[in-house]
Amino acid sequence: MDTPLSILYTGNLRGNLDLLPRLFTFLRQLRAQAQRFEDKADVDVCALQPPVRRVLLVDAGNSCSADVWHCAITGGRSTVMVLDAMGYDAAQVSGALTPDARERLAEAVQLALVDADGGLTLPDLRVTAAPEPGYAGLQLVLQARDEAVLDGRRLYPARLQPGEVGNLHVAAGPPRLSAHHRFSLPASTAPDPTIAGTVDFVLSEARYLQKRMNR
Repeated sequence: MDTPLSILYTGNLRGNLDLLPRLFTFLRQLRAQAQRFEDKADVDVCALQPPVRRVLLVDAGNSCSADVWHCAITGGRSTVMVLDAMGYDAAQVSGALTPDARERLAEAVQLALVDADGGLTLPDLRVTAAPEPGYAGLQLVLQARDEAVLDGRRLYPARLQPGEVGNLHVAAGPPRLSAHHRFSLPASTAPDPTIAGTVDFVLSEARYLQKRMNR
């Protein structure tokens, strides 16, 4: 890798839309910190001035839960729609979406839907739902483990709870997991009004669909 990389990630949100406006505020703070993170390997590779660190934002899965009403009504789309508005680059959606919901989402969102049918490919990184033997670069495999680990060129995130954010730092040069941090959303974090508005819109759509189904 020519440029050091930080991967901010969430997981197991389970349809908790009320959390997302505050989480967005927290993610903006963490993104700014991640871009300033310096690792000795970066300095060694790039002499005295390390390059600007790239930051990727992904969700590792279980963004919706079938026992949450808006997840059930929208076929799993509701939370992913808000994640897209929050600027996520990719979300693990394996088994979480009905075929119709996945087709509708693929046409409506900019984030990559990561499952057996798709992923996210960058110049030196592939975000996948499962390891891909034929890919020679770094793979971010969105199968959460008890602890984050880099297995050869396959990077696995740690299992998180709602309100937690993980941060994987990958050094420039040969892939190396130089640091992993786990953060908890502070109770005092203020909600972002734009994302709060997006949540209201998504819930309004879900209520409309619910009324149509109950006719």
